[in-house]
Amino acid sequence: MAKKILIADDEKNIRDVASIILSREGFHALSAETCEDAVQLARQELPDLIILDAQFLRSRLQGVDACRMLKENSRTKEIRIIGSSSPYAYEDEFLGAGAEDYLPKPYTPEQLKRKIMQYMGGS
Repeated sequence: MAKKILIADDEKNIRDVASIILSREGFHALSAETCEDAVQLARQELPDLIILDAQFLRSRLQGVDACRMLKENSRTKEIRIIGSSSPYAYEDEFLGAGAEDYLPKPYTPEQLKRKIMQYMGGS
């Protein structure tokens, strides 16, 4: 069974490109447009990894808050989370909330693939 990776970002093009990259690498890509959707989907699907943006325009909940919520929940606390936003703007906050790593934006498809493979290996 393919490992599941959730891309949570309010920018559709980022979700779409990430989904293509993940599919090509043999992963099952999930996507969420808001933090609320990301938290709900993570609780339902229990992905192996989440790439979580810091700021969501159409969401009351923000990325660092969602990370903290997922890490404090017994059902989702083991899901690995990589925070993402403009260069290092939220790195300390994500790591303090329990994220395993940080991927600064803008990132290239190759940088995304390399970061995912660092945590997931092959599918």
